[in-house]
Amino acid sequence: MKLHLYLPLAAILVAGAQAQDVKSTVDNALQALGTNLNSIEITGRGFDYLFGQSYDGGLAWPRFGIPFYKLSIDYPSASIRDERTRTQAQNPPLGGGNQPINEQRQIWLAGGQYAWNQVGNSGRANSAGAERDQRSAVEGRQTQILLTPHGFLKAALAANASLNVKTVGTAKKTVVSFETQFHRKIQGTLNEQKLLENIETWIDSPVLGDTLLEAEFTDYRDFSGVKFPSHIVQREGGYPVLNITVTALKANVAAAIEVPANIRGAKASAESAEPEKLAEGVWRIHAGGYQPPKSFAIEFRDYVAVIEAPDSEARSLAVIETVKRIIPNKPIRYIINTHTHFDHSGGLRTYAAEGATILTYPANIAYYQQEWANPRTIQPDLLAKSGKTAVFEGVVGRRILTDGTQRLVIYHYAGNMHNLGMLMVYLPNEKILIEADSFNPQNNPEDAPTAIPNLVQFYGAVEQLGLDVEQIVPIHGRSTTMAEARKAIEAYQPSQLWPQ
Repeated sequence: MKLHLYLPLAAILVAGAQAQDVKSTVDNALQALGTNLNSIEITGRGFDYLFGQSYDGGLAWPRFGIPFYKLSIDYPSASIRDERTRTQAQNPPLGGGNQPINEQRQIWLAGGQYAWNQVGNSGRANSAGAERDQRSAVEGRQTQILLTPHGFLKAALAANASLNVKTVGTAKKTVVSFETQFHRKIQGTLNEQKLLENIETWIDSPVLGDTLLEAEFTDYRDFSGVKFPSHIVQREGGYPVLNITVTALKANVAAAIEVPANIRGAKASAESAEPEKLAEGVWRIHAGGYQPPKSFAIEFRDYVAVIEAPDSEARSLAVIETVKRIIPNKPIRYIINTHTHFDHSGGLRTYAAEGATILTYPANIAYYQQEWANPRTIQPDLLAKSGKTAVFEGVVGRRILTDGTQRLVIYHYAGNMHNLGMLMVYLPNEKILIEADSFNPQNNPEDAPTAIPNLVQFYGAVEQLGLDVEQIVPIHGRSTTMAEARKAIEAYQPSQLWPQ
């Protein structure tokens, strides 16, 4: 009987010693960083990159210059403020986010369960308060706290049960891993000096599936008693999203953030979609979010064609439900994908699960097939659960859909710097042209348009095709006309808006 009593006690003592060793490893790593840090403010410069906005499916994300970068974090309150000034850094500027060379200031914030963007002196709820977008923004910005050396190690100490430490390789490196508050695995590698070399975690992407997000730290310096990397590179989906040289650091500054009252009072809404009838059998469908891409439903005698599958499965399901309500008893046979950018393609798999054929630029097919073969364990979607294989058809030059009455023509217009495979859709009966990102007019007609070279190329393609257009209906932005597009082109010279 005594043996049975002593063995559990011995096991408990061993387990306790192991737990203490794990905790001491993380404690020692924190001590190696220097000052007991509760908050931090770093400034620097470098580059950032727009995830999911590449010019071609297989290329790196577009690069932008960051002449000013300031990151402030208060660890106890889980507050973060990311301020950066962005400029165009590529010539020619290929891919999404094309802007004039004028500097663009961006401020992203999060405090606890809230995330928002600062516009002027006020806070604006991220993505107009859509519930899923809010969750995504909060998780993304809180994860950025974990992607700093101090943030990672502090969270590791708090992880308790999920914390694990192991030595790897002959270089005596130590891997520290735990589960985040968002139930994501995260791990960091300590070198022999007990300094973090990198941090890795995994996130879900509607296009890429399980996606590696990693931060790499090099060139540690002593900033008034705090050791901190002077060079930080973050990668997402295999390509850089941030490359910063840290030039200054302030420790234990006032960095806690008060959440604005209008942010606390913002009511998150469920995913929804509202139809707007443009013509007989032609619907524009507005889904939730801040200036999201829109979808369009075109009714044929025996089926429906939908243009664009924005953003996510949740948003596309809301659109599909609306399409079935306004056009009952007709299957969605086709989903037309204007280009590969993730805000325009994140819902394609939802339509594939529905049985729709994907019409896209031919070169996109291999890209989607490759990326869609990735594991989807974090957030299995309907296509993954169904076991179906997506059906694609490439659009070369033009493709016509018609039932003898309704007529829809898809055109590829080559040469646009936004994306290699840009498609537009023309409805000759209604004289409506649906396009993506070549002209995104704002609600105020007096606001200056951006990306004029893309508009010039688009306008020239429409003229060359000889299309009779009464109304341009963008995927983003309000409806407009060819006359307004021409006026915008005449008012601005491309040489004044792009680097030479």
